[in-house]
Amino acid sequence: MSCVIRLKAIEYFVVPMLFRSEKITEEFSGAALVKGYEYSGSRTSYFDVRMGGKSWAMIFLAPLAFALCLTVVLRVCAMIELQDVGFQYQDRAQRSIGGTPARQGRAR
Repeated sequence: MSCVIRLKAIEYFVVPMLFRSEKITEEFSGAALVKGYEYSGSRTSYFDVRMGGKSWAMIFLAPLAFALCLTVVLRVCAMIELQDVGFQYQDRAQRSIGGTPARQGRAR
């Protein structure tokens, strides 16, 4: 019986994903046709899109900055001593003032 339940769960997950991916594929194909994907002539653009100096600098500097940040975080974590920070409930007698247990209910 559990196998049937698992198959239903997979079905409820996969079927909506398939319909969503079909819709996205249809939108992408429409966008490609509008942009002239099948056009055999030379392509033009409004903007000159090329790799410049800033692009190459970001490609090389971003991983270095990430590695530096990771190194700093790991060193700071190594310096901090993690202690046991467990939580325990106190006894009612310890919580009350004067060491006597707190009264419960109405006063008579």
